[in-house]
Amino acid sequence: MSHDLAAPDDETLILRMLEGNKEALFLLIKRHGPKVNGYLKKHYTTLDHSLREDVFMQAIQRVWRYGGSFNPDKGSFKSWFMRIVVNEAIDVISDRAENEPGQLDLTTDEPIDCADDPIDPRTLRRLKDLDYVIEHKLGPLQRAIIKSDLESDAVASDELLARIHHTSKNSIQSSRNQAHINIAKHMTNIENSRRQGGDK
Repeated sequence: MSHDLAAPDDETLILRMLEGNKEALFLLIKRHGPKVNGYLKKHYTTLDHSLREDVFMQAIQRVWRYGGSFNPDKGSFKSWFMRIVVNEAIDVISDRAENEPGQLDLTTDEPIDCADDPIDPRTLRRLKDLDYVIEHKLGPLQRAIIKSDLESDAVASDELLARIHHTSKNSIQSSRNQAHINIAKHMTNIENSRRQGGDK
């Protein structure tokens, strides 16, 4: 799969992404991902490599879900994406801080401006891994919920999903939570398997 970083521009890619074009999402991530990863590595040193990747994957999912909220009149795509990444990083650190009070600093005095890192093909590979996990490692209900979430402007309606799948809202919520756990587990297993095989 070839990716031309010179064209099209971010606005065009966002429009294509909103039409369900994953190639457009891959182009956006390949274009801006290295700088975002560089920023996380530089400014959020309390996050190890695995957690930084988790933050980045969550941010990518939000870009896919909420791309329609990007307004080019209010700034660049890079800045918008960076805010999503920072919010995800703070969420992860805040969760850890509940068990380690006083040990983590969520603030940074430096502006969001990171140097270019070499393009990391692992970012694109993890997106493909995520698709694989959703398609092959989740049960039918969990897969349907996650796909509905990814296709929605926000998390899909529990009430609507319950009606479609002839179950309760509580069952939808429980299945969604378990799906997230399963995705994280299988993504970790895939990554660990690659590391054990010497594939970094």
